[in-house]
Amino acid sequence: MPYLCTKMQTKEQIEQLFKSKANWLRSSDFNYNSAYYPILNKLIHEGKIVKVKRGLYQYVDHEQNQELEVVTNLYPQGIVCLFSAWAHYELVDDIPKSIHLAFPHKSKPLLHPFPPIKAYFWSQKYYELGVDDNTEIRIYDIEKSVCDSIKFRNKIGIEITEQVIKSYMKLKNRNINKLLKYASEMRVEEVIRPYLQVLL
Repeated sequence: MPYLCTKMQTKEQIEQLFKSKANWLRSSDFNYNSAYYPILNKLIHEGKIVKVKRGLYQYVDHEQNQELEVVTNLYPQGIVCLFSAWAHYELVDDIPKSIHLAFPHKSKPLLHPFPPIKAYFWSQKYYELGVDDNTEIRIYDIEKSVCDSIKFRNKIGIEITEQVIKSYMKLKNRNINKLLKYASEMRVEEVIRPYLQVLL
């Protein structure tokens, strides 16, 4: 049932509504009531809400892990990957508007309109490689995520790939042996080694 916004609605209540909807709201969630616009515009100005497109808003002033946990519970087969994984590990500056999830090849998940999902369908071997089982969200570990940036460099752009690698190489807890193990299994070792030689 759409949520009816009144003139007495507070900023905190609207923020809570976003959280109850996995941080995504449509105009219809407010029953198209114009009373919410002043508060909504204020939150947009404060940078807490992003207007993704007409009638669709994302609440961004929240713990990213919370949103990813909600999504991976919603899609049990989904594993956080690529841009969402890079953002989670703070290897890139931008938070993607869609949540990037990997699914097994030939699976047919029912994708809900909100939050928007960018789905990838990978072979079983590649899908199972490098999943981090030590977190509350299903996500590929950081070394596998770095190798993904190499594997998909022609699709995502070399600038993103270089940003991911440079950010990773600045980490004190990086695991180069593990990185090269994944790179070998993914057949990108010859591509990643020149980067390591320059940055090490």
